[in-house]
Amino acid sequence: FWGSSTLEHGAYDEDSGTWEVRIRRADGSVRVLRPQHVVLATGVSGIPYVPTLPGLDEFQGEVIHSSAYTNGAEHTGKRVIVIGTGNSGHDVAQDLHANGATVTMVQRRSTTVASIDPSAAAADASYMTAPTIEDSDLIGLSVPYPDMYAGSQALTATMKEFDQDLVAALEAAGFRTDYGEEDSGFQMKYMTRGGGYYLNVGCAELIISQEIGLIQFADADGFTAQGLRMSDGTVVEADLVVLATGYQSQQEGVRRLMGDEVADAVGPIWGYDDEGEVRNMWRRTAQRGLWFSAGNFQMCRTYSKVLAIQLRQDLDAAR
Repeated sequence: FWGSSTLEHGAYDEDSGTWEVRIRRADGSVRVLRPQHVVLATGVSGIPYVPTLPGLDEFQGEVIHSSAYTNGAEHTGKRVIVIGTGNSGHDVAQDLHANGATVTMVQRRSTTVASIDPSAAAADASYMTAPTIEDSDLIGLSVPYPDMYAGSQALTATMKEFDQDLVAALEAAGFRTDYGEEDSGFQMKYMTRGGGYYLNVGCAELIISQEIGLIQFADADGFTAQGLRMSDGTVVEADLVVLATGYQSQQEGVRRLMGDEVADAVGPIWGYDDEGEVRNMWRRTAQRGLWFSAGNFQMCRTYSKVLAIQLRQDLDAAR
């Protein structure tokens, strides 16, 4: 295990069937490794997505992406605008508020909101009812895509009932909500987009009570030196703008690490292909010797076994 190390570049040699991987260690030294296989387990979210927002380059305050956010205590007393209303945007806004900042969230598009308990907990109900964890894993592994989609729709219908008061109060506060494509809920948003939802741990109530401000992006004209100018000419002044705007696709991470040829050969990563399989995840890819693992803890724990079996097969065949 090497901590504080960075993969700077990787290139595959078809003749030898090995990678040449350049790793920069914590002390600044560079090591070159030549493995047969590389598993990128860097998550669905890798390279921050920084959108081009009108006038943001004129803003005289601090601008950071949510990936660089550390602690609200560093921003006590500041006026902060958070762009984005997914999990990251809500969590950052809530932490800032708890540390004495004045926070305004900017919503760019509707968001799926679900309570942790009972709604999100219902999504993992099999882990509370099956005899063993292994049985629960088998249930998760055995469900084909059409049934999983239908199950997500059924679960979302239940969530609507659980969260109707919460969602109604958010809508009354001006927050736009949805239930995902064809009412398939936050789980399918995660599996297809990796975002676009919020599992409420208290920030929704802060929006409802107006302790955290809310602006619709469509009602703003753009940034000025002092903050965000609204369509009516007023300016929401700010000292800090946090871009909770998500991440580029994992394919772009491959492009940065291993070049265009490898990234184009692999193609899109995450989301579903025409066969209802997660694209390029936990299975062989078009690039020999390159594998991916991502998802939440349950998915990584379960599918890492599937990935390991395939790796063992290839390593045994190479002997």
